[in-house]
Order: sequence, then structure tokens, then C-alpha cells
Amino acid sequence: MLNNCHFSQLIHQQAAQYGSKTALSYRDYDQNKWIPISWTEFSEKVSAVSRALLALGTSVQENLGIFSQNKPESLMVDFGAYGVRAVTIPFYATSSAAQVQYMVNDAEVRLLFVGEQLQYDTARRVLPVCPTLERMIIFDRKVVKHENDHLSLYFDEFLALADSRYQEEVDKRSAVQKFDELAHLNEMNHGPHFWAEVDRMTHNQGRALEREMKQFSLQTAVMFKVFNQITRGFQLK
Repeated sequence: MLNNCHFSQLIHQQAAQYGSKTALSYRDYDQNKWIPISWTEFSEKVSAVSRALLALGTSVQENLGIFSQNKPESLMVDFGAYGVRAVTIPFYATSSAAQVQYMVNDAEVRLLFVGEQLQYDTARRVLPVCPTLERMIIFDRKVVKHENDHLSLYFDEFLALADSRYQEEVDKRSAVQKFDELAHLNEMNHGPHFWAEVDRMTHNQGRALEREMKQFSLQTAVMFKVFNQITRGFQLK
């Protein structure tokens, strides 16, 4: 049966109905096997993410960046953010430093979730030129942090912030959820349907956004071409 509840309640309602049944599975390449996550565990992690986000001062409609390949933690952050009326912004896992810098600054991202070493290193490089970026939360425990990095948290450390005293505020925000609030735009196909959806969510500003993105892409291409010309005679050590 179709569930018409708000996304902030969806996982918890599914957990109440399906409990220990598998909600999703992910591939653990170290163990070379698929690991199941039950609806109950999924719900508990989503709730913990909501509380941890409040512990880090997340405000209503604040933009949160997710710079990662497909991982269960990404979904947990998505649904945890819905619970506190925050907005998640997905970055392609292969985004360049210039692209990450642009997206972080344009969206005024304060908290950036990163997947593995590649995403961490890329985000770390742009930290000095992203004035709003305060903290990175790392999904993969195998990521080696920079020796001077005192701002990043591993995902388990982030979840440890999920004190029960924040649950009251989570409940308050969930009680006033609005179906027309911006939450997440997860369509990756930039075709007519994508831009129609952007139009719907931005009061018909989709085409203006498309032109801006194309202009940025052109500027980025020119910038890298100039950079390549300058560095052609140098060898990186």
C-alpha cells in the first residue's frame, strides 16, 4: 500500500510495520559480502542523525552538502535532515575541487558529509576558500585525516553527539513539517523533466539557473585550459 506520509516520518513508519525485515543492503568489499540493514536499524540511525544535526546547530532550511558515492550513510543523512527540516544537496562523487568550491559557497554549506579518501582530500583542499564551511563528517572510517585537521568528525563520532535531549526539538520540527518546503532534489537526469521539477520548486527560476550553470561550466573549462597552459612546463613532484 502506498505510504503518503511526510519523508520525515517515512522510515519510522516503515520500521514500525516491518521491524527486523531488511530495508536495504550494501556491499562490504573488505568482507566480500552484502550486509543487510533492517528497517529498525535504519530508523534508529535516521533519528540519531537528526539529533546529531541539532547538536551541531543545524537550523531550519539550512543547506547540508553530501559529497559521496552511493552509501547507506547518505540515505541516513537525507532522512535525518528531513526530520529537522534541513536541505540536503548531493555532489557528484567525482566533482572537482573547483566544482565543490562553487557549490559549497553558492549554497553556503556549513556541514559537508564526505564519503571516502578522494572526497575528503578534495574538500580539504577547498576549505581555505569556503568561508561558510565549518566541519566535515566522514562516512568511511578508513579515511586518513590530515594531521592538522581538528574540524572533521568520523560518522560514528558524529552519531555520538545524538544526545536524547535533542529529541524534543526534533519532535517540534517534525510536527510543523510542510510538504512544499525544499528538502532535496535527487533527479540526476538533466533533461526536460529535471528542469520542470526545478521550475516547480524555485518559482519558475529553473531556466535562469540552467543558464547560470552553463556559464559556470564554460568559465571552469576556460580556467582549467589556462591553468594547463601555465603548468605545461612544470612537473609535479
